[in-house]
Amino acid sequence: MNIRSVGYNSVYPSGYSMRSEGQEGVYMLLLTKSRARLVIGAEKVPAAARTLIIYDGSCAMGYAADGAPMICDWICIDAGDDREFIDETFCFYIKLWADLIVNLTDDAELLKTCYEEKFFGYVRNMIDVYEVATAQNIIESFWDKVEEVAGEENIPYAYFAGEFSNVMDERGEYEEAKFWAEFRYEKYSKLLGKKNPKTVDALITLSFLWKKFGEFGISEELCEELLESTKEVFGENSPETFFVMENLAEIFDSYGQYEQALELEEKVLKFRREHFGEENYITVCSMGDMAGILKGLNRLDEALTLQEKVMNYFKENYGENHKSTIKAMLNLANTFRKMGRYDEALTLQEKNLNLSKETFGEKHPLTITIMFNLSNILSDLGRDEESLKLTEQAFNLSKEVLGKGHIDTMKAMFTLADRLQKVGHHQEAAALWEEFIAMIFVPDEGGDIRAYIDSKFDATDEDDLYGAWEVLNPMIHLAKALIDAGEKDEALSWADHALTLGEKIFPVLIADKGEVYTGMDFTGMNFKKNLSELRAWHELFLKKFNGENPEDFDKTTAEVLKLIRHALTYTRYEEAED
Repeated sequence: MNIRSVGYNSVYPSGYSMRSEGQEGVYMLLLTKSRARLVIGAEKVPAAARTLIIYDGSCAMGYAADGAPMICDWICIDAGDDREFIDETFCFYIKLWADLIVNLTDDAELLKTCYEEKFFGYVRNMIDVYEVATAQNIIESFWDKVEEVAGEENIPYAYFAGEFSNVMDERGEYEEAKFWAEFRYEKYSKLLGKKNPKTVDALITLSFLWKKFGEFGISEELCEELLESTKEVFGENSPETFFVMENLAEIFDSYGQYEQALELEEKVLKFRREHFGEENYITVCSMGDMAGILKGLNRLDEALTLQEKVMNYFKENYGENHKSTIKAMLNLANTFRKMGRYDEALTLQEKNLNLSKETFGEKHPLTITIMFNLSNILSDLGRDEESLKLTEQAFNLSKEVLGKGHIDTMKAMFTLADRLQKVGHHQEAAALWEEFIAMIFVPDEGGDIRAYIDSKFDATDEDDLYGAWEVLNPMIHLAKALIDAGEKDEALSWADHALTLGEKIFPVLIADKGEVYTGMDFTGMNFKKNLSELRAWHELFLKKFNGENPEDFDKTTAEVLKLIRHALTYTRYEEAED
């Protein structure tokens, strides 16, 4: 970034005029200290003293004296490709504009309309470049003003509650996000009715948040209700209905219900091809979604064909440095990996990481995601030390950028502990597993889950049941890491409590779900086999504890960990969404 020129208390005579065509990357900040006329588009607009304007290089810039000498301060900056400066200047300007609007009106409906028409896209762009704090500040300024002038029992207040929920979701503060999303849905239901399009849309958003809390049954029940409501409100063949259908396909996809997802996504893609054409952004996005579902069904050649088409479309129309292109490259590399084409996956993912760093910087969530995916490929290739180093770097960045409790950081912690254990850093792995367990299941026994299992754990309580399912896998990991580290007594304690936990939860799951369950939350889980494998593992663990060296201990541990899958919420950080 270079400062081209600066003016302080500059005085220009009456009749003075300056105009310059915009230049990419060049910014001018101008503060008037007297009356002036500012160039805005093709017009010269009167401006009072103490007016601040920022010209961003995409338009003509200039000013003129307005019937008297003009006094002003100004600075002209060449930002070039300095994304940080450009993003910060953009955010400052939008925040300034938002504050002006909020201070000029006392009409709640007008505030909502103005935000939707003028600021919604800008705020979403801020979130996209991870200026979440500024986005939150703008939303809260509108929201607070609506509350001040109209109270809470109105549509604008509920609308901004929903926008605030979106920001909290982005920050990983899901409890807060869920609270305000539920608030918006309840207010819309009351004030607009359940069949109103806005109410239906609010319910769709809420269903995704419920999913993050493991409230799978709610989302499952909502699926048909949502689709039928949308058809009734918008019509059978409306774009809105197919938008909802696509969201429901994504819900099914995320639960591993790939056949149901495919059935819906095929209808969405067919509709968009017919109405928007093959070479259309929204159609291509549907192709990407379809590819992800096909990949889940292990139809990898079909998925690859679509993903290559998606990547080429974004590259040709938006360039390599566009977010959609980078995400398309990420997904294509992951498919190469799943096909066992590791060298191609590695080449593409390394290129993608450089592009993301160049475009968004090292501390952007997408860059961090690519780092994790690259570390997975390195691990597949047996380059364990390189994989560990990159995983650790990405985990630390995720903690810094997203926060320690963010779901993506938790996934990263799980992966890092796994990789530390793989390369023989058992003490470090054990410490990380123990920290991980404490973060996902914090009982009221001083943070000690083992004491809670002994005294208060109730497998018939839904919260306890889901919490146990999430924590059982890392408990087994922890027991193995500890015994490999030579901490035999502590290892035995965790192994015993893992078995105790399994003995408590599996009979309940068998009774409630059946021997093999194919619902959304435990798809394909064979609970009787889970329990017998856990018991077999514990027997081998006792042999190892007593100084024996059972040859099949590591193999049995791997098998039981595979069978007792870690809960969906915290599975290994794998892929970005298409």
